[in-house]
Amino acid sequence: MPAHVHIGTGRFGLGFVGHFSQELCSPRTFLNRTPKTEGSRVRNEKLQNHRQYSIAYYDTNDTEAVTFDSLGFFGPENPESVINVIADPSTDLLTTTVGESQLSEVATLIALGLQKRPPRNRYSLWPAKTDTDARLSLVTK
Repeated sequence: MPAHVHIGTGRFGLGFVGHFSQELCSPRTFLNRTPKTEGSRVRNEKLQNHRQYSIAYYDTNDTEAVTFDSLGFFGPENPESVINVIADPSTDLLTTTVGESQLSEVATLIALGLQKRPPRNRYSLWPAKTDTDARLSLVTK
């Protein structure tokens, strides 16, 4: 199975990408910005400790447990953490679902990580725009 790294742990990232990659990829690593608020810190701490979350389906009242292997954080103080995960030759699939306000920071980190990858090392990059007219595009090298 391909190794998957996903950047952005909002509702779209965890709910959509996390759900669909669960059966397709292993191991799975989620990356998120270093929390800036107490609520984000508590949420991310729970995710990091349990390495799973639930998706609630409102139309059927069912829930689905989604598991992952690790959760990492990045910010201006530690950009190398995300760059090194992206540069790791075992990362086959890289997805991102971040809002426009974080896009330039994340795009720079992705570019630096891809530059550090060994030559001829294959990967797929799936960036998703998470505003109201969400679009998905695919880049494969």
